[in-house]
Amino acid sequence: MSEPAQGIFWPHRAYQWLALLCLLILALLLRMLFARSDLETLFFCTIMLLAALWFGYNAFCRVEINATTLILHKPIGASAVVTFQQLVSATESGRLITALTLLYHPRQPDGLLDLDSAQSLNIPAVQNQEQLHETILAKIP
Repeated sequence: MSEPAQGIFWPHRAYQWLALLCLLILALLLRMLFARSDLETLFFCTIMLLAALWFGYNAFCRVEINATTLILHKPIGASAVVTFQQLVSATESGRLITALTLLYHPRQPDGLLDLDSAQSLNIPAVQNQEQLHETILAKIP
């Protein structure tokens, strides 16, 4: 097995394409909404807007990994930082786009690990995801 990877893992291109597709469908639905106003079209406009925002949000997330930590940089909000000694497991999940779900022990205010509880961190699909998954599995204590 090769040396575990370090560096930045960029989001999967599918997020950009899906956000663009949702925006295109939203534009068509808005055209229909202006032609004839009805609640069904407004409902689907709302759904397409939310989907475009979700895929757009994931398109701008990135994962940074170094010798001791994994950092999920988010476009809005604080970055999520998890050290490898906190990790319990890493599994792939999802149907449309396979993402990683990390299960880890949170840190207490005094800096110690809280071994009685576990939290999860969902990492959007990234390019070279297999390499990221293998690296995380290799570093789980």
